[in-house]
Amino acid sequence: KVPQVQIVPLKEYFNTMRKLGLKLAIMTNDCYEVAITQLNKAQVFDKLDCVIGFDSGYGKKPDPDPLLAIAKMLHLEPGQMVMVGDSLHDVVAGRAAGMKTIALLTGLATREELSSFADVVLQDISEIPNYLNLDQ
Repeated sequence: KVPQVQIVPLKEYFNTMRKLGLKLAIMTNDCYEVAITQLNKAQVFDKLDCVIGFDSGYGKKPDPDPLLAIAKMLHLEPGQMVMVGDSLHDVVAGRAAGMKTIALLTGLATREELSSFADVVLQDISEIPNYLNLDQ
């Protein structure tokens, strides 16, 4: 198993995103308990409005249903949301859900694989605030 590495300090990053008024959610194709363990280890679980694993009853990516469930839980229209991911499953699901899609080059997928399904391909999450014009 490949160890997870924080590209940017996640606790600080999530705090900044929350201060900007954003709602934050995670949908993972891992099981819910694994996701919670990882999020608690990174000390960011309490910064999230919603966490869904593949075993949460909403399906898994690339099916858009789990993303649509998050939209409903957060009282948002899918078009108001941005799906951020580093796999083809992520951006395919986001596009199918009617969300804006940001692909990241932090996974195994290449720019060429992701660009057909993403509104933009960024190097990593540190570029998202600038891309979305969220600079404080």
